[in-house]
Amino acid sequence: MKKLAVFIFVGLILAGLMFVPKQFSVQEELIQKALVVTDLASATGSGEKFVVNGNDAIICLNAEKLQEFQKNFPVKALIFTINKQDFAKFTRNLQLQTITQTQIEGMQVTYAYTPMFSQSHIADGRKCNIEIAEREEDVVIGFPSIVTGY
Repeated sequence: MKKLAVFIFVGLILAGLMFVPKQFSVQEELIQKALVVTDLASATGSGEKFVVNGNDAIICLNAEKLQEFQKNFPVKALIFTINKQDFAKFTRNLQLQTITQTQIEGMQVTYAYTPMFSQSHIADGRKCNIEIAEREEDVVIGFPSIVTGY
């Protein structure tokens, strides 16, 4: 199992620039798709195709390219898509604490906290740094939230 460097940009929610250091491991083979939110200059310099989203850019990368990207460029948010049956494996080391759950467009959406990250925002009066949307066949997990839509 390789370490996955995760940097979170809490400012997308709270307008602050706070990066979270590498603190947990995931099995890369569980990741179907990884979206990275970064600034436009970094996206342009990366040589990867990207979509402009306000002052930011969204890049779709596989797990291998994600690690390389994180070594060279700042990451504001990460959004992973995984198979539903792999959810428990993916979150095994995160020590998730559920903050609140809701139904949105037929999906179970969970806001949670993990002590693995030093930064968080407030949801339902408590610290939160992960958003999880369970779809029919897969799960979307956003650090610190799913800023790209479900």
